[in-house]
Amino acid sequence: MKLSDFSSSAFFENPYPVYERVREAGPLLYMGPTLAMTASYALVEALLLDRRMVKQPVTTVRERYGETATHEPVFEAFSMMFASMNPPAHTRLRTLLTKAFTARGLEPIERLSQGVADRLIDTFIGEAGVDLVEQFAMPFPIEIICRLLDLPVGDGLTLGEASSAMLDALDIAPLNTMGLARANRATQQLQEYFRTVVQARRSRIGNDLISALIRAEAGGEVL
Repeated sequence: MKLSDFSSSAFFENPYPVYERVREAGPLLYMGPTLAMTASYALVEALLLDRRMVKQPVTTVRERYGETATHEPVFEAFSMMFASMNPPAHTRLRTLLTKAFTARGLEPIERLSQGVADRLIDTFIGEAGVDLVEQFAMPFPIEIICRLLDLPVGDGLTLGEASSAMLDALDIAPLNTMGLARANRATQQLQEYFRTVVQARRSRIGNDLISALIRAEAGGEVL
């Protein structure tokens, strides 16, 4: 199998034959000297729980795009993300993040989620038909995230589109030149947007999640 098998039109139309080939290959299917994939839930769970395993996203970038791609903005950003970190850096940040979320509590988030869901569903009244993706599944998480971060809800769609373009770079199959350029632009757009937001929030702390992360402290450590 080749990485391109996961980006063909046939795959997007019906991916299940490709998934079956991955399963038939056994516990691990090697796609290159240092790149393997698996369809085994048990194996994935075992790897995630094994403390000897570490994350090395740069390895897969080299395998899919070549050495020079590790310096692309989108991949440099991924390498600094919480999900890409290993202990002890991951442990330190997890402690700080836990404090920020604990400080807020779950009840306000539950009330917010219920209120947004109710309002979106109320718009269905009198409609002959409803597109659940367009009218609920997409706007629901965007509004929740914007409200938690105290961002204009109107910015949500733009941020969502940029995030989607950025995350395309995580697909198994490499992006073409245009796709990679789009992912880089989206990454820089998000970085600039949130750099401005964080700078403003540091000078005027509020009750939002970004402010809670700024305030978080553990053993003298801050974000």
